[in-house]
Amino acid sequence: MNKGLIIVDYQYDFACPSGSLYVKGAEELSSKITKLSKELKQQGWHIIASKDWHPKDHYSFSQWPIHCVENTKGSEFYFDSSYVDLTIKKGNKKDIESYSGFFDEKGNSNGLDEYLKKHNITELEIVGVVTEVCVKATYDDAIKLGYDAHINLDYCKGFEQ
Repeated sequence: MNKGLIIVDYQYDFACPSGSLYVKGAEELSSKITKLSKELKQQGWHIIASKDWHPKDHYSFSQWPIHCVENTKGSEFYFDSSYVDLTIKKGNKKDIESYSGFFDEKGNSNGLDEYLKKHNITELEIVGVVTEVCVKATYDDAIKLGYDAHINLDYCKGFEQ
């Protein structure tokens, strides 16, 4: 049985106090997530990280502050991503949102399920931000797809935490 760590949207705009959609206290996770990804990578786990990767005119900016615009500082990871095997860029079409690392809101795949199946990964640990939005959406889809998944709240931050 292969295992995977999914780091959800741990990016500057969410984790840095000056980020446009800052999650209070999220910056405290940077060294913890880096250490966890390094340790699990050394144990043979696959490390996957998702990131919001929005065009500058993404429709979600009517609901949320402008954040994680592709190729900007705000869209960069806020941890040492050198241990990441796969980066999933989501929300990259201007008129389609994607909270889950697995699918966008129209049901189109982001490539995560295919990667996990290719590498026979069946067990997932999910960490990151925002707990009650993208972390939850990724977890919910993992369960629907039959993965043995859990959220490690010690490595998550949410708007309500």
